[in-house]
Amino acid sequence: MCLMLLGILLFDISMPGMADEQYLVFHRLFTVLDYLIITGGIAHICLAVKRRKLYFEKTDIFFTAFAALILASTFVNGFSFITVDGVPYRFIGIFNMLAFMLVYMGVTRSIKRESVSGCILTAYLVISDLIGLAALYDLMNGGVEAFHGKKELSAVFFNGNHYGYFLLMAILIGIAYFLFGNGRTAVIG
Repeated sequence: MCLMLLGILLFDISMPGMADEQYLVFHRLFTVLDYLIITGGIAHICLAVKRRKLYFEKTDIFFTAFAALILASTFVNGFSFITVDGVPYRFIGIFNMLAFMLVYMGVTRSIKRESVSGCILTAYLVISDLIGLAALYDLMNGGVEAFHGKKELSAVFFNGNHYGYFLLMAILIGIAYFLFGNGRTAVIG
């Protein structure tokens, strides 16, 4: 997903038509990658459980209860397009929410090597910096047409809140790198 954001940024900067197409391209890329990640994640989790390398932990009780409440709420309120696919600017429906908790967290929990998690976190920070630099460039020069026509600063995202969540995670990772990193990771932080 980090690389998808980098791809969207590169499209936004290099392709003039992205001002009109960004929304559609982002949604299509996200959907394809999300289904690929979920499919691969389910396969990974099944193999990990079969090999007894992934266990149900005490904290999973809370996420299981949350997933059950999501399902119960959906059955009570009924299925609709928005329930399944999410609101039109986000496209995160019930199945995505369940996948975030069960698949994304399950796969993430199985990362054991610090080098792998460090690579992912560093990529997140670097891509966040590139998106931030592009947003600053646009604020100063108005040079990234795909960033225009939105209510607030949101860069490659469609909503300032989404960009805010993304930046919050980058800031927290950066602080951790700066405080606890050594050499290169402290500088990246």
